Amino acid sequence: MDELTLYSDGGAMVTSTRFVVGTTTYAMSQITSVTTVAIPKSTRLLIWGMVVALCGVSCVGIGATSSGGPSTLGILQLLVGAAMVAAYVFVLKAQYAVSIGTSGGQVQALVSTDKTMVAKIAGALTQAIVMRR
Repeated sequence: MDELTLYSDGGAMVTSTRFVVGTTTYAMSQITSVTTVAIPKSTRLLIWGMVVALCGVSCVGIGATSSGGPSTLGILQLLVGAAMVAAYVFVLKAQYAVSIGTSGGQVQALVSTDKTMVAKIAGALTQAIVMRR
């Protein structure tokens, strides 16, 4: 059986006999299942940003009542907290993975923020498994 390329894009290639991700090669004969997995973005940055911003709000409030004006530390904390929350909302992206089942267990072979690419690779892997039978 000749090797037929089903998907090829930069760091990943799926053929009828192998799956190559970077420098790792998986034999299609050893892959028993393929799934896509959504990996949600971590909420740590959001939580810490909110905590820092709330501390800043309380420092601004305390400074405003005790000295007649907002404290510089409170304003700085508020700005840093707001920047952390903005980074969570606008910069961090959810990740998607191609998870393959082998005799050794489940492996997240490829992780990317590009959902379409992950779906295409999973589809090509499924097609290669079907072709093998």
